[in-house]
Amino acid sequence: GESRETPRAAQPVSLKAESDVMRNENTEAAELLKRAKEGDALAKSDLVGRYRDRIKRMVAIRMDRRLQSRVDASDIVQDASLEATRRLEEYFCQPEPMDFFVWPRWIANDKLVDAQRFHLGAQKRQVGHEVSLYSRPVAEATSFALAEHLLGRIMQP
Repeated sequence: GESRETPRAAQPVSLKAESDVMRNENTEAAELLKRAKEGDALAKSDLVGRYRDRIKRMVAIRMDRRLQSRVDASDIVQDASLEATRRLEEYFCQPEPMDFFVWPRWIANDKLVDAQRFHLGAQKRQVGHEVSLYSRPVAEATSFALAEHLLGRIMQP
């Protein structure tokens, strides 16, 4: 008959190799942070740009489906990147700065929320728009009172 080869087990990833890659990335990021803090414009751009793909995936996942037909995730990431670069001094002035990746991601999330409010008309809650369900004292605020309130208009002649 036919000779079948047994598939080889997947080779485990070397923890040392993975650790070396992470160490190299952290060293590069630390160097970019240092140069950006010293005013190097290219370092500022590179620092924010190194997280662009990750932030774009985050925005694409969180973006409301209705907004996707109007706005591309890249547009939001572009706006967020420009703002993060412009506001880098705020990041550097923090007494205990957060992990740098959090900074542009946080700004991108704000930009996404703003776009959803603008395009979808979502507004912040305003107390003046709230309607009380109860016309009686709270002691009578039961499920029966709620049903009566909701159905009362329908059932009355």
